[in-house]
Amino acid sequence: MSGIGKQRVGALTRAGILLMAAGLVGCASAPADSRHSAAGPEPIHPAVSNQSEQVRSAENHVVFQHAWSGMVFPALVGDLVTHEIHEHDVDGRNVSVHYRPVASDVALRAAVILHPLNARLGGASGHFERAKKLITKPGTRSRLIDEGGIELSQDGERHQGYRAQFVVERPDANGQSTVSQVSHLFVFEHDAWVIAYRATFAASQQAIADAQVRRFMQQLRWPNIVPGRIAGL
Repeated sequence: MSGIGKQRVGALTRAGILLMAAGLVGCASAPADSRHSAAGPEPIHPAVSNQSEQVRSAENHVVFQHAWSGMVFPALVGDLVTHEIHEHDVDGRNVSVHYRPVASDVALRAAVILHPLNARLGGASGHFERAKKLITKPGTRSRLIDEGGIELSQDGERHQGYRAQFVVERPDANGQSTVSQVSHLFVFEHDAWVIAYRATFAASQQAIADAQVRRFMQQLRWPNIVPGRIAGL
């Protein structure tokens, strides 16, 4: 990541914008119940068929532990609570856990995506490049506006990763393109796993969403990988 600006979690604002990526629907002004105004981030999994996807509700404060890595997803992390758990293959190796704000007036959706490294993609950087292409594919109205490096500390260890920032544009009443949502992507490599964070929120609520996602990243603990349990070995 030489020559690319690096940020640290805990000081993650750059031009006032933070984190992850890519709900593709929604509007800048939040309605009365804005928990439902921002679409959830669609997970990115290399070579995983959606035909085997299973979705479970986590509305009742479910604590989920990923059997293959041991990573625990608490029901409450910072200001966010679990919403849904997606298993993207029959074995449950590829998962995404979706979170929503506790407060009903914040139009934010977040997801943590966990899946084995795909050697063909060349580590976290390859996964990051593929994710950007998926997020900005034709028809999504998402546009990449910034990318670089990121550093996340977990239990005294510093992990280097990749970040990208997008805006979602919609036509206004006059037919002019206007930014309705901000979305972000972070991708990290942890032993044999990719851990990615994605979020999307109404552009009008950027300040509060930034703070909530920052706390979420700082408080969600990564797994202590047990030898022999990596990617099902």
